[in-house]
Amino acid sequence: MKTDRRSFLKSAGLLTAAATVINPVDIFASAQKGKKAAGSKKMELTWIPYDAKMKHTFTIANSSRTHTPLVLTKMTYDGYEGYGEASMPPYLGESQASVLEFLKRVNLGQFSSPFMIEDITKYVEGLDKAKVKAVYNHISTFLAKENKRFQITKIGKNARNRDYIGCVEWLADAGVINVCHCLNLPELPLKGNYDPKLYKIYYKDTGILIASLDEEAQEDLRANKNLGTYKGAIYENIVGDMLVKQGYNLYYYSSDKPSLEMDFFVRDADSLIPVEVKANDGATASLNKLLSDGQYPDIKYGIKLGYNNIGFNGKFYTFPYFLTFLLKRFVAERK
Repeated sequence: MKTDRRSFLKSAGLLTAAATVINPVDIFASAQKGKKAAGSKKMELTWIPYDAKMKHTFTIANSSRTHTPLVLTKMTYDGYEGYGEASMPPYLGESQASVLEFLKRVNLGQFSSPFMIEDITKYVEGLDKAKVKAVYNHISTFLAKENKRFQITKIGKNARNRDYIGCVEWLADAGVINVCHCLNLPELPLKGNYDPKLYKIYYKDTGILIASLDEEAQEDLRANKNLGTYKGAIYENIVGDMLVKQGYNLYYYSSDKPSLEMDFFVRDADSLIPVEVKANDGATASLNKLLSDGQYPDIKYGIKLGYNNIGFNGKFYTFPYFLTFLLKRFVAERK
């Protein structure tokens, strides 16, 4: 979904400014072993993955490459052929695999003319709507679970993360959700130290989380009873959004061996700061473990948010939830 589907279908010409100029007609002819398709009033879309070799090595600050992955497309109708292409450099968030998976779902044979541009583009753009809806409708389901991790494989038959990650990114870019990535290890740096396939999804608006629940659960919340299933999710959702509004990206950590889970991490100039959100006044086993073991040198102190007064026990600070909006200021000014 990162790729502009309209541009993908309409684009034609040079494959990329830095790439060797190639002829897509020759490439398709070679792939089809010289067979020429007969004219037909039915539109047909075919495609070929291709690696374009650059004339010169392309270098930016942290990487270099000599090839650019492409997908070449050919549309045939009534004896006419049209060609297009899409390049997928690493920073665009698309790959040949994700584009080919999308193209497999495109059926242009249902259109009587290639000049039905608006109808065709609306159809193509609508192919991902069902996936976006599936992701959106399952957010509260996973937040109700103990580990709250969003699992693409459980939202649809044969669902795979690579097929849905664009939908997650679209919801995030649209300002509907906040994505919280799982750190590989509780250590600095944060960026680059996480698994892109492991994440939690929170709503930007906690009111939407409440509205996504069944009517009975909403009544329980308004009456302040039977909060067990969603209580932790609601507080995490509120805190996560307050962190995002201060400019933080969201990260968490979860491990089975040893058993350790932390809701969020932020950082100051030289240390990693675990942030635990407590829906009740229970023990803080994971926070104490991170601060006591000595095997996490980047962690100097922690923060606990809950039904607490402001305090410090020598290892972590406690704050009431409503002060989360001042967390970045506190971290910056802490001596």
